[in-house]
Amino acid sequence: TVDLQRSHKNFIEDHKNSRYDVVTSRAVRIDQKMFNLCRNILNEGGWLIIYYSPSQTPIESGLINHVAEYRLGDKKRVVAYYHF
Repeated sequence: TVDLQRSHKNFIEDHKNSRYDVVTSRAVRIDQKMFNLCRNILNEGGWLIIYYSPSQTPIESGLINHVAEYRLGDKKRVVAYYHF
């Protein structure tokens, strides 16, 4: 599991030579740049699982496998599963 709670610069430096089967993200704003960084460290067949806040929309990609919406109390959350 990779901790994405650091800056883009630290993320690149810390993981540039690593490969993972699964990367999860929550409480981190995922923009296209961060999405691509995650993609670069995933093994072929790997999964990127993103827990989006109510204000975010899942990144559009042909790699999206499943999107689930759920409620936690009075708040809506979305989880998107991307398969690489």
